[in-house]
Amino acid sequence: MRFRHLSSLIAAAAALSACSTDEVSGVATQLAPAASVRYVNAVGDTSALDFRFVDGEVEGSPQFAGMTFRQFTPYQRARAGTRRMRVFTNPAAFGNSIDVARQQHIDTTFNFEAGKRYTIMSFGFSRAGSTPRHRLVITEDVLPTTLAATAVGVRTIHAAAGVGNVDVWVQPSEAAAGVTGAPTASNVAPLAATAYLTLAARPV
Repeated sequence: MRFRHLSSLIAAAAALSACSTDEVSGVATQLAPAASVRYVNAVGDTSALDFRFVDGEVEGSPQFAGMTFRQFTPYQRARAGTRRMRVFTNPAAFGNSIDVARQQHIDTTFNFEAGKRYTIMSFGFSRAGSTPRHRLVITEDVLPTTLAATAVGVRTIHAAAGVGNVDVWVQPSEAAAGVTGAPTASNVAPLAATAYLTLAARPV
């Protein structure tokens, strides 16, 4: 099966500081070891979702609210270690009903290692009887070690639930409909992530 639409995530490297300065006292505060995480909603049969760390930590516990299908966040700092996470239905489209806000999709834990980057993805289907069932898929993002200022790193993560292996083409948005030549990524299996490819950046 071939897709012209590219559902891939482009990662940009950014350094995280291990300390911060208190705005009142001006004293440097040592932060706990942390990973970097981002969240992706790849569940197409339900409303917007809320992702939360629910283990009582405040610092290093990003919350991602109102994430619609295909939305993803930038990386944020998350305290390293075994973390408990839950995914809920976002209640905004339902009059902020407390009953809707309590609708829980996922309750799981994962060990995040300090200094590493992760993509946390809601994958599958939410409605009863549909397979594969909605679950969190967490992948480590190993970014390219060398990347010129005139280039971007691109990889494909196959997150289309219920779809077999796919071929993916990367081409300029102004290109004519249809694809030619060999695919950029070939025969990508469900939930597989390709290696990063280096592509020339588009002119501004």
